[in-house]
Amino acid sequence: DAEGDFIEALIDANMPDLAAPVITAAKKKFVYLGPRLEVLEQQGALRLGKFDQVQKIIDGKKKGSPEYWALSLAMADAYYARRNADPKNLAKCEELYGAFFKAVPKPTAALQNFYEQASYIWIQMLLQQKRMGEAAKVYEGLLKIKTMDIPGFKVTEIPITYYKNTPLERAV
Repeated sequence: DAEGDFIEALIDANMPDLAAPVITAAKKKFVYLGPRLEVLEQQGALRLGKFDQVQKIIDGKKKGSPEYWALSLAMADAYYARRNADPKNLAKCEELYGAFFKAVPKPTAALQNFYEQASYIWIQMLLQQKRMGEAAKVYEGLLKIKTMDIPGFKVTEIPITYYKNTPLERAV
């Protein structure tokens, strides 16, 4: 939706104060965008350093709900963005992402897109920290849960060292 994308662009451009009235108007006009607008609103608060305010909102959500995780990972992203200002922020970010992936080892259909997006973000964070092995494990886990519903294609794991010089048909 264009309205949400516009709000997100304002927040990404470090203009959460300009995004606030747009969010207020959008909540009235586009009721179906409620959860996304709430996350965007709290991302704006996080940009302004209002971590305690956002934590209170997270605490009011049902633990494990999509809204809870969306807000928690928005907070994790904000901690990561401020990791240089305070070394504890990186640990807080890792704690939140770790809790998400522990609580949701395999996403439901409702969380599939969110899970994939969170995985890719977490992989990028790990790569920026030169933690290649951990990033590879997250990516490998992501590949295991992704489904491939394309007729004629089969998804399987083949240990490459065992099947070296073996025809593909025989390896599968």
